[in-house]
Amino acid sequence: MTAACPGCLRTGVTPRPPAVGRWDWRVLGRRRPIAARLVAAGALAGVAWCEGPPGVLPALAAVPLGELLVAWHGGQARHGFAVYDDPLLVARHLRALGRRALLALIAPLLIATALLATEAGLPATLPLAHTTADRAAAGVLCAGGYGLVLLLAAVRRLRVALVLVLAGLGGPVPLLCGYLTGLVLAALALFDPRTFRTGYVRPAPAERYPRRRGRGWQRGQE
Repeated sequence: MTAACPGCLRTGVTPRPPAVGRWDWRVLGRRRPIAARLVAAGALAGVAWCEGPPGVLPALAAVPLGELLVAWHGGQARHGFAVYDDPLLVARHLRALGRRALLALIAPLLIATALLATEAGLPATLPLAHTTADRAAAGVLCAGGYGLVLLLAAVRRLRVALVLVLAGLGGPVPLLCGYLTGLVLAALALFDPRTFRTGYVRPAPAERYPRRRGRGWQRGQE
């Protein structure tokens, strides 16, 4: 420490380590998210052509939120690899992070399920109400589906993301089933630390940040 910072001998103050970035904007520019983004844009255009522009308005409004979700998740995962020294702590951090990301994506699923359940209980003499409920459910699922597709592509599940996009072209019910399947597969990927060692997260050099060691490491030192 003193060789790296000669001024510490004079002041007696340990230099403060640089702040760890909590956002990873580079993940948005990688090949898989770009491919998923282009396919999702084509799917939204197809839904707008079939269902009308109002059906995709929620998705267009949620596009920036999906981008922010992926950048936030990637930055937080990178932060965990840079700060924690114990693999158990890294795994715990990734599980907590995955739960938060999935919690943000579960809300559209619940709203769309409620809309479809309401639509099923409507009398057949109200065709306009049926159409409105179907389009609203599809719009909500498309809004959450963009972030889910982008997240799946970021964690190297591009094929699953493409299947989810294709399911959205079949109507609200196939989209709902595909959305639920995508959430399950995303949970399996987000809770697995091996997912983040394949290029999704590039941990910063360990010597730049203070490392937090777990209890197992402390017992080994004793």
